[in-house]
Amino acid sequence: MQRLNKAAHRGLSAVSRAKKNKEVGEAFKKLFKKKDFSQYKLEQATGLDKSLISKIANGYTASPKPATLQKIANALEVELGELTRIFAQSTVQSQHSAINLQPQESVSKASISNNSDFVGREEAIAHLNMLIDCNAKAIVIYGKGGIGKTKLANHYFETQKLEYLQLQVGMQAQYITSVKSWVNDQLRHQFKEEPQQQDFIGTLEQLKRNLQNKPVGILIDNLENLLDENGKFKKKHIDYLELFIRVLNAPNIKSIILITSRERLNEAKLSFVEGYQLPELNEIAWRKFFSRFDINVNCPAMTAIHKSYGGNALCMRVLREPIQTKYNGDLEAYWQDNKEFLLKGNIKDLVASQFDRIQDNNIDAYNLLCRLGIYTYQKIPYIPRNFTWNQTCSNS
Repeated sequence: MQRLNKAAHRGLSAVSRAKKNKEVGEAFKKLFKKKDFSQYKLEQATGLDKSLISKIANGYTASPKPATLQKIANALEVELGELTRIFAQSTVQSQHSAINLQPQESVSKASISNNSDFVGREEAIAHLNMLIDCNAKAIVIYGKGGIGKTKLANHYFETQKLEYLQLQVGMQAQYITSVKSWVNDQLRHQFKEEPQQQDFIGTLEQLKRNLQNKPVGILIDNLENLLDENGKFKKKHIDYLELFIRVLNAPNIKSIILITSRERLNEAKLSFVEGYQLPELNEIAWRKFFSRFDINVNCPAMTAIHKSYGGNALCMRVLREPIQTKYNGDLEAYWQDNKEFLLKGNIKDLVASQFDRIQDNNIDAYNLLCRLGIYTYQKIPYIPRNFTWNQTCSNS
């Protein structure tokens, strides 16, 4: 009887996946037809194999590789997230149906709805699921400061009920965590072993062996403080590069590795690391968050305040307390009194920390920003000829 139940279970799961894959294929065809593309035109624009496009469009391939999705997104001139929403939902549903015969809300979605401090990240969760389902070994979640990268990573591990090791890189240059000390600490406290080697490479090998035997998550937080303006590891932090190459990229590592960074990683040796740019929270998410705290969001100020803070998750949380307590939930009244003073409390500290990073990595960019701030209507006396307005500056 048990075997029959298992067989029936597999059959129902297969039917469910087939139906879902067909729906995904139809949604995909609807998208490229909307963009005035035929399958042939899409093949030509992406350089992808004809059979691959056909399989996706007909629901035989419901989880294309990230590189494939990026080529399609570029050809159709759509955001990668628009494609992700189509395919990631199939991944989540098929994984879920393999466990439960009765349809129910996914773990991620249920957790999001029950956590008042976590909203609007259904698409991000689905995107991470898709990358991991496509065998991504490590994922860098990158984006502006305060956008919610660390909160997303922590939430993801918690909803997966996966124990994880956390490496806090450090927020200031003088307090960067020694990766050698971190490795030794993990061996002692997580794996109950004393480091058996005196040299760093030896302890990395010991950590690797332990990770091959135990499925755990790894979270590396604030990677940007190890990187130069080009997204490469600074020479003084080369030990971190060894951790990535010798441990995180080792065969048979049973780990999900999430990394957060304000900057995109750009190391040729780390091509196995996938990147996911976390977008700002949309206005719907802000409305949902404030509504949970009995704040009136049905007012013109809601759109204005969301736009002014760029959908930043940290700003949303910082603003909640004074609106709720000092203005009794009256968002309009708060905005009228404070719209000329956007930088307050943690928000001000967030901006200051980004300026500190620019000062560390590109002193010319830092000096230019200071001059622009102080001499708004005056001519800037000097800019170096070889100065380039790089990503570090543009992400401030």
